[in-house]
Amino acid sequence: MRFQGKLYFLLALFAAQLSPAFAQAKSVETPPVATEQQNLQLSSSQVYKKALESWMNKRIYLPPECASSACPPGTAVLLVTLNKNGHTQATSLRQTSDTVVLDSAALGEFYQATLPVLPKSFPDVLYTLRIEVRYFYSTVVPHFLTAHYALLKPETSDIEQTDPTYKKTLQAWMDKKLHYPTGTRAQGSCSVHVVMDRAGHVKSVTVIHSSGSSDLDAATRGLFTDAQLPPVEHGTRKYYDFDTTMTYVLKSDKAVPSPHP
Repeated sequence: MRFQGKLYFLLALFAAQLSPAFAQAKSVETPPVATEQQNLQLSSSQVYKKALESWMNKRIYLPPECASSACPPGTAVLLVTLNKNGHTQATSLRQTSDTVVLDSAALGEFYQATLPVLPKSFPDVLYTLRIEVRYFYSTVVPHFLTAHYALLKPETSDIEQTDPTYKKTLQAWMDKKLHYPTGTRAQGSCSVHVVMDRAGHVKSVTVIHSSGSSDLDAATRGLFTDAQLPPVEHGTRKYYDFDTTMTYVLKSDKAVPSPHP
């Protein structure tokens, strides 16, 4: 009986020692899921994009069976969920490369991985990123498969495919808003990629081709940054995107927009 009493005491003591840890584990709360706009803001951050792509392309893994021409080229797209500290929470395949071992290798790179920490300005939520893994043959070593990782923007819809008439509507809007920036005599063309919601609110503006002039690039970005564009009359997606080019001609003292949405 004494032995049994001591055994009960030891078990009780052991449980008491563990209980604070259990209580602490129960108190940990999962961060809320990021909104579509927050995911868009993260993928549009040039600072984080550079850090993440550098991290990914230093860790390229190719299965041994794909070291030669045994595996064909292909492109996989992953969805990776991570917290603000960069710890991955989930990974899924959005688009297959059509080669099982390559898909598995791509997913394995992000399994319980620690990616670069997010910038301090981003809130503590769970973000979902779209990662493209492109497998292709090296131009240096024939038939040697290599890979390149890239951070993609969240899925959007090309606005011209949704509403072919929107190009004319956008052209009219730009004709009213566009002006030649003061204080510069620079000339050139600046192309930007614009993401907007269905109501016409611009969510991000990215320069995809610089004019060579910071003034002209700033004027083009400024035209769309936080702008209210005409809404999309036909379509059900939440976000839409388009590319457009502004050509600044000094002799006419005005900017001539050439939209290509």
